[in-house]
Amino acid sequence: MKRLRLFLPVCTLFFLFSCFGTQKTGTTGTDDGIIDITFLQLNDVYEIAPLGDNTGGMARVASIRKELLAENPNTFTVLAGDFISPSVTGTLKYEGQRIRGRQMVDVLNTLGLDWVVFGNHEFDYDLSDLQARLDQSDFVWMAANARLLENDAAVPFYKNRNNVKEPCPDQQIIMVKDKDGTSIKLGLFGVLITSGKKPWVQYSDPVAAAKQQYSVLKNNADVVVGLTHRDIVDDLALAAEIPGVPLWMGGHDHTNMFHKVGTAVVAKADANARTVYIHRLQYNTKTHKTTVKSELRSVNASIADEPATAAVVAKWETIKEDALKVPALMPGNP
Repeated sequence: MKRLRLFLPVCTLFFLFSCFGTQKTGTTGTDDGIIDITFLQLNDVYEIAPLGDNTGGMARVASIRKELLAENPNTFTVLAGDFISPSVTGTLKYEGQRIRGRQMVDVLNTLGLDWVVFGNHEFDYDLSDLQARLDQSDFVWMAANARLLENDAAVPFYKNRNNVKEPCPDQQIIMVKDKDGTSIKLGLFGVLITSGKKPWVQYSDPVAAAKQQYSVLKNNADVVVGLTHRDIVDDLALAAEIPGVPLWMGGHDHTNMFHKVGTAVVAKADANARTVYIHRLQYNTKTHKTTVKSELRSVNASIADEPATAAVVAKWETIKEDALKVPALMPGNP
């Protein structure tokens, strides 16, 4: 009996020690080999506020983003080209200069955008305007088949950061990890249409550029997804040529589209964020199988504004209204 009385406290101590030890490590379970990644997709966004029919609105999109992040911290927001131009606000003057996309970058920075691919409308203005927008942005720009012609050389577009040129990447690889310890390398690249002709832009073939980027990424990433700003017929052909990419998030067509090419998804949302696409990608590290489930979400008055983004939208809407009252700030006045 004495042995039994001695044994019970020892067991109790061992149990308590085990519990405290588990809590200290912060683990939540065993790696199950499955990881979920969510993409929130926008494309062709020219207006920051809701449209005349009360659809769209970037503050509402920001609320969707927060909802998705609460559901899955591995959520990434992407914009598949065209946002700098055109818009009425962009043609107006503020602080002595044409706005020319400044409002969009300000709103997208606040919203928390992760990646964009250049669209043809990013080249509507002068290089100085585009460079200013690049420098002001917190998100990553991609354009594997577009180069800046500078000093007789074709170089990647770049951001000026602390007097250093930070090149816009053709592709990126990031490590993604979930709470049970499953981790993978996610690869992403972007290509665009070649119609935005400017003397300071040099284009290469988007198909050849996409193949080149994929050939690099497939050996260094577990999953590779593509961002495009091209006609749907070209996107479908590209998906067929690179079957290893399970998800293509595109822009340029302005109306929502969803296609399957083999097992790959090719999707586009409606322009001006009337809708967004939500893609839930799951990857199994044991079977190396990728699945994608996509949902088209309407952006309307049923979605509350995210306050921080709404405040920035309101600021620029006020600037627009004030500028429209002053002839000197209107388009056509230097």
